[in-house]
Amino acid sequence: MSPTYNVGDLVIVKMAEGNEIAVGDIITFNPSEDSDAYLTHRVTAVMPDHNGTSMIFFKTKGDANTDEDSFETPELRLVGKVVFGIPKLGYVIRFIQLRWYIAVGVVVLLFVFIGLMRYYFALKKDDDDDTEDSDDDING
Repeated sequence: MSPTYNVGDLVIVKMAEGNEIAVGDIITFNPSEDSDAYLTHRVTAVMPDHNGTSMIFFKTKGDANTDEDSFETPELRLVGKVVFGIPKLGYVIRFIQLRWYIAVGVVVLLFVFIGLMRYYFALKKDDDDDTEDSDDDING
C-alpha cells in the first residue's frame, strides 16, 4: 500500500458492512478461505448484486501495484475499513510476538532500573535533608 502505508506500519481497522464501503476506501480483507492472511488494498470498484448473488463484491488494488487484483472480494471476506496507520509499530508488535521472552526481559530490567533510580534519589534526598539539619544545629 506504499506510499499510503508501508511495510511494518500498523493499520487500525474499523469493522464495516459492505454497504458502508465506497470506491477509494482502503479495506482489510481475507482473500481466501484457505488462508489466515489478510490484505489491505484500496477499493477500485463496488459491485452490488454481483452476478445475481445479492452480495456486494469489491475490486481492489494495492497502491504500489500497477494492476488491479485478479480476484473480486465478496463482502463476507471484508474485515473493515482502515481508519489510520501508525508508522513502524507493526515491526515492534511482530518482534514481541516472535521473541516475547526478550521483551519480558527488557520490561523486567526496565522496572529494576526504575526501582534503583528511585532508591538512589530517595537516599540522596535523605542525605540532603540531614545536611540541612546539621547546618541548623551548628548555626542555631
